[in-house]
Amino acid sequence: MIPLTTAIDGYLKWRTDLAVVQQQQAHTMRMDTLKTVLSAQLPEIERESRLRLLVEMIEADDPIHGWAKGELTRVEKTVARLTTQQQAELQEVHRWTEKAAAAAVAIEVAGGNVPASAPAPAEPSDVEEPAEATPGVAATERPRVRPRTSVPPSATTQTAQREYLTAKRMTEAAALKANATTRRLTGTESLDPKRLEALRSDF
Repeated sequence: MIPLTTAIDGYLKWRTDLAVVQQQQAHTMRMDTLKTVLSAQLPEIERESRLRLLVEMIEADDPIHGWAKGELTRVEKTVARLTTQQQAELQEVHRWTEKAAAAAVAIEVAGGNVPASAPAPAEPSDVEEPAEATPGVAATERPRVRPRTSVPPSATTQTAQREYLTAKRMTEAAALKANATTRRLTGTESLDPKRLEALRSDF
């Protein structure tokens, strides 16, 4: 039969060992969370979430608790600012996309062509066939080059083409800014890479 004192000693040792293990686990979790929070690659929304967790798991009298609360306040303001900035930049993408579409419609209505990234190659000139030689007179003249005539685009078409190219460039620039802001905020992109590639295809 196990003596009572031995049983009590064993129980107390088990409780002590358990408390030590729990403290070690809590310390490891705190350090891992703190290390993650300090990562420069961490998106701001995730940083905000990790800081909330850190504040909850650390005792109020721990110096890290005060630091974490201060960082949480700062990051919350950053997240709010980036969210507002992201929405404004996405609206700018939408605005310039609509301008490009409207300019493309205006070009088609005017009977012109929507401009591409590079100008179309010049059409070859026609060679005017020499006139039939007059009997008794030597044909010494070289064939005359007659440039092919083309109808220049109207002023309305040219204006719409310039507006279209400007709107396309501004759309791409706004999309790149929106993507950069979204990556900093969430770690993802606001626009699909294929759509970005389509925006660049005209330049």
